[in-house]
Order: sequence, then C-alpha cells, then structure tokens
Amino acid sequence: MTRTLRAALAAFAVLTIFAPALAIGAPPPPLDRWFTLQLDGARIGWMHEQRTVDGDEITTPSTTRMTIKRGELALSFTIGSSFRETRAGEPIEFRASQDMGVAKQTTVFTFTEDGVTQTANGRTQTLPRPAGDWMTPARAAAYTAERIAAGDDDFTISVLSPLAGLEPVSVRRYQFEPANVEVLGKTVPGLRCVSTTSEAPGVESVEFLDESGEVLRTTANMGAMEITMLLATEELAKMPVEAPELMRSLFIAPNRNIIGARRTRRAEYRLTVA
Repeated sequence: MTRTLRAALAAFAVLTIFAPALAIGAPPPPLDRWFTLQLDGARIGWMHEQRTVDGDEITTPSTTRMTIKRGELALSFTIGSSFRETRAGEPIEFRASQDMGVAKQTTVFTFTEDGVTQTANGRTQTLPRPAGDWMTPARAAAYTAERIAAGDDDFTISVLSPLAGLEPVSVRRYQFEPANVEVLGKTVPGLRCVSTTSEAPGVESVEFLDESGEVLRTTANMGAMEITMLLATEELAKMPVEAPELMRSLFIAPNRNIIGARRTRRAEYRLTVA
C-alpha cells in the first residue's frame, strides 16, 4: 500500500470514528454503517463502521477491505481497528491490525494506572499516556454534535485513533454550509464542510453530513488520486470491485503512436501540463 493511500484511509477512519451522536448529552446510540470506497471513480472496496454500547463501556470497531492493482498483480488487504472506552470518555483499550495476505500484524494498547501497555509481535512494553488535551472517539462524537448544534462553522478536535497509535490526531472541520447529497438512491438535505487532519497534512477532504451530523460522503483529493467514501448498504458495499490500476492517474498519454517505443534505447519527449 502506498503512503498516500494509507494516509487517506487513516484520515477517513478518524473522520468516521467520531461521527456525531444523534442526541446531545445522551448516551451515544449504537451504529452499524457501511461505505463503498472509490479510487478515481472506480470501486476498490468497503469500510464498515460500528459503535456498540454494553453497560458502562462503548466500543467503536472499524474494518476496511480494499483491492488495487499494480500492473497485472491484484493486491488485497484489510485494515481493522477497535476502541473501548467508558461512558465518561476514559480509554480502556484500543487495537489496530493489518492483513496484507502474507503479512499480518496486530497492535494492542491497554490503558493502566501506570501508563499504556503496548503489545505487538509477541513483545510488551509500557509507554506513557499521550500528552495534551485529547478525546476518545465517543467523547469526540458528543463534542462534535455540540459544536454543530451550536452553529460553529470552524472547530478543531484532538482525538486518539487506533490507526495513529498513541499520537493524538488533530481534526479541523470548517466552511459549513447547507447542501444536499445523493445517497442510497435519494437526495438527503444536510451540511457540507471541509476537513483536514494531522494524519494527512495538506490534504483537504470535502464532507457531506446529514442533519444529525452523520457522515454520508467524504472525498479526499490526494493530488495524484481522488478517494471517495460513500454511505451504502452491506450488499452494495460488498459487490465485486473493479480493482483499478493504482497509479493510472499518473500515466502520461501520448498524442500519437510512438513507433518502436519499447525497443528504443534513447528518446526525447516534450511534456506539457495544465
């Protein structure tokens, strides 16, 4: 997986992991949402986001499955994460996993009175708690709902995300405006905003939220590629993908046939960009 693509996925995970709760001040409701993932308009996989509430504990698991191509080789991989916290917003444990087919890795962070215990590849070490004023996913969801309900059009949150480890991720949402978005075959009124995260510096994502603040669609322009996440049903999300060539957007298309292009040892070309 390229660093650019991984950064986009991490940014999407941060944005959806603390999607606002429906009722301000109330316990966050359970969630079970599916999204399709597109690369330059071609479907490449899906993302499954959940939130479960069991007694005093809130768990936020997420799974992303993608397939892309490099040349004739199709590459499939799965990224998973899960965050457990109390209703009061105290972290209990979170984990992140990657399954690249031949290489699998899971890292678990458990919060204790002495710090954070990290377990990975059979090794365990104790680390200090993250510094600064950060929030857990459910707490960040409640705060985001409060800011949107108050009409704030520019606010920033620092949140812990399993894919980022113990380094809090800063997320800014701004330029809110009313907008309609087509999702699941119907037009839904809601909000449009721009978001940025420290996980993908310099990359702006355009988000469409419904009237309660839940993410419906997110598009990130990574320069050489555009990645879109769109709310879907499980059946739609899991439909076979096209597995596009990852770097197709970087290919240069000549305006004429190049005779003997693959046999030529030396050549001179003139390139023009918009």
